Amino acid sequence: MKPIYKSPIRKIQSVMTDQRQNTATNRANQLLVEGLLVAGRQQEAMGLCRRICQEPGAGPRDWLMYGCLSADTGDIATAKTALKKAVELDPNFVEAQFALGKLLVVAGKLEAAVIRLEKAAQLQPDNADIWLTLGITCGLAKQITKAEEYCRRSLELKPGSAQTLFNLANALQAQGKLSESESEYEKALEIDPAMVAGWSMLAQAKVGLGKFDEAEAAATRALTLDPRMGEAHYTLGLISDELGDPQRARDHFRQAAQLLPKLPDAHWRLGQILMKLKEYPEAAESFQAVLNIDPGIAKVHSAMGDSFYQRKLYGRAENCYRKALALNNDYLDVHLGLAFTLRAMKRNDELEKQLVECLRIDPNEGQVRHLLAVLRGETTTTAPADYVAKVFDGYAENFDAHLVGALQYHTPEHLYELLRERVAVAANSLDVIDLGCGTGLCAPLFRGMARTLHGVDLASRMIEKARERALYDTLEVGDIVAALKSKTAAWDLAISTDVFVYVGALEEVFAASSAALKPGGFLAFSIEAGDDSETFVLRNTGRYAHASSYIRSLSAAAGFDEIERRAVVLRKEGLEDMQGYLFLLRRSDAL
Repeated sequence: MKPIYKSPIRKIQSVMTDQRQNTATNRANQLLVEGLLVAGRQQEAMGLCRRICQEPGAGPRDWLMYGCLSADTGDIATAKTALKKAVELDPNFVEAQFALGKLLVVAGKLEAAVIRLEKAAQLQPDNADIWLTLGITCGLAKQITKAEEYCRRSLELKPGSAQTLFNLANALQAQGKLSESESEYEKALEIDPAMVAGWSMLAQAKVGLGKFDEAEAAATRALTLDPRMGEAHYTLGLISDELGDPQRARDHFRQAAQLLPKLPDAHWRLGQILMKLKEYPEAAESFQAVLNIDPGIAKVHSAMGDSFYQRKLYGRAENCYRKALALNNDYLDVHLGLAFTLRAMKRNDELEKQLVECLRIDPNEGQVRHLLAVLRGETTTTAPADYVAKVFDGYAENFDAHLVGALQYHTPEHLYELLRERVAVAANSLDVIDLGCGTGLCAPLFRGMARTLHGVDLASRMIEKARERALYDTLEVGDIVAALKSKTAAWDLAISTDVFVYVGALEEVFAASSAALKPGGFLAFSIEAGDDSETFVLRNTGRYAHASSYIRSLSAAAGFDEIERRAVVLRKEGLEDMQGYLFLLRRSDAL
């Protein structure tokens, strides 16, 4: 996990007030300047410093005092000029090099800051504070190995420094040395248990190590010390997401985004969780917050497009996808998002060009090749496994409600009725395999006749839904042919509803089914009616329809006897009934 880099660098913004006793060209001027500051007459003190530095004999300490005071009043440009003058007059003036290095950090000039601080460290190698500041600055400048080296140098000079241990741990975590960083954070917290940032960063290290319970405890400790610690909320969001609690993750990421409004990753993570929860309007707001910070992130424009696509706001989705492609024209997922959007808007001429563009990026992209074949009226042998898995993983959450409710899908019931009418089955007597089980719509029907019930499906999220029914003895994510081939003469009944519509050529399925079934075992399945073809045809729906003559030919070749073919309405397709067939086959005892 990429750490949110925290450090005590904010201390740099109050520059060098503790060094002023050494910065006046003479004791009288120094006392006068300090007297004015104590009296709250800052502008007069600044004016006196300016006049001193305008004198021909102004020395490096005068310029140092003027630079430090300018920095304290927020006049960074003047402070920078004055401190540069101090080091020009005396390149070996360690206080001036150190102060200029700190000032450059505040100004965001990290590379230049490192050079100045390294010079200061060379001039005064026994100064632990210089080495620590140098280590912190190298960390901010992404010079992580140097950051570790310089923090270790500081620690040698000041072994008990909690801040040094903390920043050493930061450098180790940034290099992916999570176990080492965990150890150093814990040492720092033994010394200073009230270090809020230490608990927060320790939590991040423990997340990276997979120690989620310990990580949660550390992040909670940080929030106990400071309820407004946005980084701790961020970490708790990561933990909650990892542990499968998206609602809790959403709440913590929302807190993180509110407390860290300029941290793009907080808004990004919140948007991703909201998409998972199907809270699409708020997800779009989160993605827009990221783009307000940095409009040049292609993946965020793409995610914004996804949030509109899910709400069927296809025009706005298209606009977002095109913005993403303007930033990265080789981003396959964005091309796919745009392709599905064009498909939804029935802009087929543009869709074909978009699909061809997808294949330019990945010639082996299965779902694109399938959709292109559908568009061109070509019939392939089967739908790619990754295409089927993606379709149904995306469909899993609303599958039952949409299929059964909106599409009036009752094929499992029809198949069950066919089997009960034609085969005498005792309760709990059959070993049953459900091929392409989906969310398990067949399970409540066939559980009563099953001694064992096994389900297999390509889509992992469909399997998760099937598991929630608690009706299957075993479930697996995988290909139906592979599942059949894994056992010989193992099943009394193989069932498959609305699955062969994603498989064109069924020769291998029938051969594997025959081998997997016990002698006399049954194969019961549905197909879409494709008697207008000799074998099978790929429809413009993206599904296959099969000819009854083709099914009968395969059955005979695989050693099956046909018990019945029954015409049924499988479901609605738009306003029309989708016509299909149920087949009940029996494996020959002689095989």
